[in-house]
Amino acid sequence: MALSKTALRELSTKPTLAIQEGPCGGQRRSYLPQLFFGLISLVLLFNIYVFAQKRTLNSTRKALIRELVFSERLESLSLIDPLTQLFNRRAVEPMVAREVARANRSGSSLTFILIVIDGSRQINTRFGTITGDELLVDVAKLLKNTFRGGHCVPLRRR
Repeated sequence: MALSKTALRELSTKPTLAIQEGPCGGQRRSYLPQLFFGLISLVLLFNIYVFAQKRTLNSTRKALIRELVFSERLESLSLIDPLTQLFNRRAVEPMVAREVARANRSGSSLTFILIVIDGSRQINTRFGTITGDELLVDVAKLLKNTFRGGHCVPLRRR
């Protein structure tokens, strides 16, 4: 029996069922190949979905880490004076509260020193702001070299 090309093409695109002899001599259809193919397809699709979710999660995690690092950099820049590299008032307020609490817990004494540079405005007007800035940088270096690393050396410019 010869089949036309159209009939062959139609047969090849339609799903076929495996037909087996039943126990009573009748024919029984087996859906096992289609079920197996469907199961394999579902597992494959699930793996593709999981892989896509992992990529999305990793990219989100990287973006979050970048944002946190950027935020920490900005915060550290806002707490340190760019000219003298000393802590500014924003950094000192939480430090004072922390040090007072620590001194109260340990029962030790706590000392604050306020150093005021008088005449800095006159220096700026008479010699220029560059000379005034150099004066502040020299005083900051002197304070850094005098006090230990554990001591807080803030600066407040007026």
